[in-house]
Amino acid sequence: MKVRVSPKSSHRVTVELGDNEAPLTAFKAPEMQLKRVLVPVDFSASSRKAVDYAVSLARQFGAEILLLHVVQPIIMTPLTEAVVIGELWMSKFERKRPDSLPYGGGKSV
Repeated sequence: MKVRVSPKSSHRVTVELGDNEAPLTAFKAPEMQLKRVLVPVDFSASSRKAVDYAVSLARQFGAEILLLHVVQPIIMTPLTEAVVIGELWMSKFERKRPDSLPYGGGKSV
């Protein structure tokens, strides 16, 4: 068997069988049917394009669309816990007047 790439297009190939090689038997491929289209989303522009494509595909096959958004959980270590608690504590006092801060705020001592 010899396989040659077409000089006009790299997407076409020619297969030549030798004298002692039997041709491949043809078979009918089963029709493709889709019941569901799973689309991972991260709310980016690329993700939006994927959803648009999935809608078109689902309409063509009469399929349902399932959107999947995965969020990685935050693993709390003592350091990350201290940072989160510190930020929450600071945001609580930033909303109040400076003179209500526990260390005296803007008042001179």
